[in-house]
Amino acid sequence: MICEFRPTRASFAPLFAMTLPAPNSDDPQHLQRLKQLAQSAIADGSLSKDERQALRQAIFADGELTADEMEVIRSAFQEKLGQDQLQFDDLG
Repeated sequence: MICEFRPTRASFAPLFAMTLPAPNSDDPQHLQRLKQLAQSAIADGSLSKDERQALRQAIFADGELTADEMEVIRSAFQEKLGQDQLQFDDLG
């Protein structure tokens, strides 16, 4: 299934509480790890359920989504996909 994905703050809003210890979301190392995770997750142009879960855990480890985190995810997706559509391989 192919779905167009335009990341917004709402598209990453989880309905679960995270219990992992959280890094400071303004930490440059955290943002770099998040970027690497996002790039790895969409390397094949699609996101699996496990990849989406890993991104959610990394983003919401501190219980919130910051503007910096959203920008890291958005730019990583845009760098890889350009104007192409992101595929979700396990929806439907």
